[in-house]
Amino acid sequence: MGIAKANKFPVVEGDLSTYFEELFCNSCFIVFFVDRDGYLRFVNPKAFSVLGLKDKDIDHCNVVNTYIQLSNINHKLWSMLENVIKTGKPELLTDKKVPTFLGSLTPVLRGRSIIGALCIALSRREFERLAESSDKYNDTINELNAIIENSYDGIFVADGNAVTLRVNSAFGKITGINPSELIGKTVPQLLEEGYFNTSVTLKVLETGKTETLINKAVKTGKEILVTGTPLFSKDGKINKVIINARDMTDLNNLNNQLQEAMEENKWYKKELQILQNLTDSDLVMASESMRNVDKLIEHASRTETNVLIQGETGVGKNMVAKEIHRKSSRSKTGIFLQINCAALPDTLLESELFGYENGAFTGAKREGKAGFFELTDKGTLFLDEIEMMSDSLQAALLQVLDNHEVLRVGGTKPRKIDTRVICASNADLKTMVSKKTFRADLFYRINVLTLNIPPLRERPEDILLLAKKFLDFYNRKYNCRRYIKKEVFDVFLKYPWPGNVRELKNVIEQLIIVSSSDHIEVSDLPHEFHKVSRRSDASSNFALPGCSLKEYLRDIEISFIKKAVRKYGSARRAAPYLGVNPSTITRKLKEAD
Repeated sequence: MGIAKANKFPVVEGDLSTYFEELFCNSCFIVFFVDRDGYLRFVNPKAFSVLGLKDKDIDHCNVVNTYIQLSNINHKLWSMLENVIKTGKPELLTDKKVPTFLGSLTPVLRGRSIIGALCIALSRREFERLAESSDKYNDTINELNAIIENSYDGIFVADGNAVTLRVNSAFGKITGINPSELIGKTVPQLLEEGYFNTSVTLKVLETGKTETLINKAVKTGKEILVTGTPLFSKDGKINKVIINARDMTDLNNLNNQLQEAMEENKWYKKELQILQNLTDSDLVMASESMRNVDKLIEHASRTETNVLIQGETGVGKNMVAKEIHRKSSRSKTGIFLQINCAALPDTLLESELFGYENGAFTGAKREGKAGFFELTDKGTLFLDEIEMMSDSLQAALLQVLDNHEVLRVGGTKPRKIDTRVICASNADLKTMVSKKTFRADLFYRINVLTLNIPPLRERPEDILLLAKKFLDFYNRKYNCRRYIKKEVFDVFLKYPWPGNVRELKNVIEQLIIVSSSDHIEVSDLPHEFHKVSRRSDASSNFALPGCSLKEYLRDIEISFIKKAVRKYGSARRAAPYLGVNPSTITRKLKEAD
């Protein structure tokens, strides 16, 4: 005995009385069933008084006297039921038709034949009482319905028999199926009719736990991530399965966008690193003198030796100091900080270097402050223009280098530090020592390893490469496509560059900004460049090859790559030092051949 849920009306299989008794005997509704001839075949307790039946007429929930006809009890009600049986169309019971009833009349089938009609109703008084008490409940239901209907995810609800109860519009959009086509049908029917190719509902009913799978909508072809969650009744049986569906197209698009963003992020990081290197003064090692500096950087980065960097203003002393720190083990344990000793008065420089304690001087922070030596513990501190430091500060610095501890201004207890100090100067410190304007003991303490950076005028090979790098950098920065004519490079090679790399960088930026066309010509150069004699002198004794700048730069690049490969033994080993992939080295060497 059972009921085929796929139909709009109940289909009875087996004994009528037993079937209706199981369903409606204890129902709070008024329920009774009449056959095609109008005989009452089932009446539940709620319907006794309504139909005027007496105890002798019934036994429990079943009608004993099968000859009781509804037409003899309520002719108007029988007329309505008779019409439902004849037409097969359900009918509503309203107060206009039957003042005491509110409910519905539904045909009952056995197979495809109508065998009678079922009345399910409430008394008007009961209905009004329920209506009054259900206002808040209805508001909650309406709110929940709105939430479900406006959910971005598709929602599909089935009962414990896999019958579709509810489908929201988002589910319809994702699958391309009108929700009305699914309501009332069992999931096996939907599979059989080709709406879906798999079912998470059946899997949940089988396992009794939350299940997730990827389904494919037959109509739209979309991949759908579906999760089914069981809801249990008090007796532990599944009475609902809630399906949450999300279009995998959106997830895949988001994932692709994330991957693209991550790739862009990697590219930007790489570009930012390049831009950071170019922000101060880029290290270019094309000339022999700069390659010697590079070798000394390698030695300095592998030891804790005190380093003194000497060179004219603007040659890139701070870049050399950063490179030593970057290649050393301290880059993993501490930070790099730099301070220009000429930029601050002695009292302020002392507090910046050594820090100060609470109340050390007027305006000092209540909690005190750590100095640069403490901040660079296990890192590197770069002191530029060391020659400008007063004699008293030189003595204090010497004590830090000897004892590896600092005493804050206003403090009484030294603090241990592990800071590597790299000093730099654009003055001749040895001459200053002989004139007693710089402490000899400090000079010999910091001058264990000296790196002399040659001025730009003495390394013309680097001028062209640096100009190219700065040109690319500022073209990107200002969204331009400027390029420099060969005649401008001729002037660059003869110019003495008193400001060195810093001046070159500033000149390139100025040319990018003020040039009225993409062709940067000699006429665009600042006034001082026009005074340069066209005669070659010692500072520009550099023969230009009979080729374009692009070809010349390529030849330098290939020569540099070949030397690196010879030095380190292979393209793979040389790649980290050149900052490129091994495949790039192999490709460039192959193209050169």
